[in-house]
Amino acid sequence: MNDISINKRLALIGFGIVLAGLVMALAFPDGLKGVNRQPQFIGVVELAQKIKNREKMRIVDLRDEEAFEEFHIPTAINTPLDQFDPNSIKEPTIVYSGDDLLTRRLWNELPDSIRSRTVIVYGGVHDWFDRLLYPKLPFGNEIKNKKLVNQIHDLCQFYGGFSDFENDPDLMEYYEKDLSSASWPKVQRSGGLIRKGC
Repeated sequence: MNDISINKRLALIGFGIVLAGLVMALAFPDGLKGVNRQPQFIGVVELAQKIKNREKMRIVDLRDEEAFEEFHIPTAINTPLDQFDPNSIKEPTIVYSGDDLLTRRLWNELPDSIRSRTVIVYGGVHDWFDRLLYPKLPFGNEIKNKKLVNQIHDLCQFYGGFSDFENDPDLMEYYEKDLSSASWPKVQRSGGLIRKGC
């Protein structure tokens, strides 16, 4: 192998490294450190229990005023995203939107120092509605975590909702998800939230 072919190979390798670096910089502007940075999520069951226990916390709804007035999580205050001042987060703050779209936009704009004081409601107000206020819960002997089923049912009643029961143990998969390693949920719903029943 002569010196020219070695130099060509080295040049190609160097070009490949530079190109890979450019691709990484474009794909991950915050660097590789930012790839694994996920928000701290809180599930609707845990949040509902905290509200019921009257734990001191600040809950912010990022949706517009009309959506907030139509339906919101108890004790939440309304601060639409376009009016939200990240510097107002002086204490641990729980934020939510409809399906995490607004919270994800907020999260992407927050500096790390404020991210550490921000908790995201996993699934937003839609999960509160579907999974806490009007959940589908399993019944039967195959249920592994009856204590959790009873907790969800009790919280549902406490907040004025009602549960549907089905003979399907897989209904608990949502509630048993480990949110410490969860990714942003996929948005699959739209439309308003109207309280059911009387």
